[in-house]
Amino acid sequence: MALTTTRWFVLVAVAMLWAGPAPAQQEVVTPEEQEAVPAPPEGGQEAQPAAGGKTQTEAEHTVVPGDTLWDLCARYLNNPWYWPRVWSYNPEISNPHWIYPGQVVRFYPTGELPGEMLAGGEMEVPEPVEEEEEPELVPEQMVQLTGRIVRARTVRSVSILRDAFITSEELDELGTITGSFEEKEYLAQYDKVYVKFKDQGAAQVGKRLVFIRTVKKVFHPITEEFRGYYTRVLGAGQVVAVEGDIATVVISTSLDPIFRGDRVTPWVAELSKNVAPRRNGVELKGYIMDARVAICNLGERHVVFIDQGSEQGVEEGNIFDVVRREDGYMAQGETRRINTWDKSVPMEILGRIMVVDARPTASTGIVLASLRELRIGDRVLMTTQ
Repeated sequence: MALTTTRWFVLVAVAMLWAGPAPAQQEVVTPEEQEAVPAPPEGGQEAQPAAGGKTQTEAEHTVVPGDTLWDLCARYLNNPWYWPRVWSYNPEISNPHWIYPGQVVRFYPTGELPGEMLAGGEMEVPEPVEEEEEPELVPEQMVQLTGRIVRARTVRSVSILRDAFITSEELDELGTITGSFEEKEYLAQYDKVYVKFKDQGAAQVGKRLVFIRTVKKVFHPITEEFRGYYTRVLGAGQVVAVEGDIATVVISTSLDPIFRGDRVTPWVAELSKNVAPRRNGVELKGYIMDARVAICNLGERHVVFIDQGSEQGVEEGNIFDVVRREDGYMAQGETRRINTWDKSVPMEILGRIMVVDARPTASTGIVLASLRELRIGDRVLMTTQ
């Protein structure tokens, strides 16, 4: 009996040691009491709370070696799972797993989503309106007020990587990476590559070039006509030697791995650019042909391709409004048809797109605001009012 009792106490003691200490009860903190966790400044010391008991926060961060979006979100926003949202605020970052020293990461959007938009007006983003100040409206008044903006401020510019839409004719004139001195598949900064040009005069010693890759073909959603290619900027380089139609180029900057077969274009001033709104000079109607990302529903900060270009009068900074005429309700089991235009309901403004690159027959634009999910095949309208 004593032996059995002893064994029982030993088993209880082992079980207690195995379980370890019980977790401490977490203190409940209200949202009003929560404070932002400041990012440690350069030098390794933690930031001190500012006057009034509040911690200082940063809207931007310049990337240094070793940074990742996951770590930056944990440092500045106190939650690493915010990285997809932060990525959406930085369209110049083409791959969230590859960020490079010197890039600037923004932790907040450039503006707030508008609740209502005005076709053909200035591109604006509304400031929040206190609920008690909103007038009580009957349904007829609400219909009449659709399209107005209350307390709006103008968005001055957006920053975007120089990804572009090009036609097949433009692609045929570009150079091609035919080989490399390096004994590896993935080419990057300081590697030497060999580029063949269709025009021998396109390669000169000292000339700077840009490496691009065709990501996918773009077809018109209504006519199904092939319109061109979506291309991604990979990096830049400089010609160090020329022999016939073959140029030796040293990669000076690489944003993504570069492969044999990638294309080469003339140098542009910067791999990213700022585009400011410009007043529309013509009235046009068109369609969203495709998007940079392969998803069905499009929204703010997504890059899209429009079937109207510089030959039709489109310029960088012009504004297209996304419009629809259709019943908003869709019964279970039904699917939306492309190019629905129901004249029994009024036209509604659902989004706003600013042109960031105008090619002869097509344009690249960025969605500045959307009231609902936008779709490939949606109609766009440019007005001069």
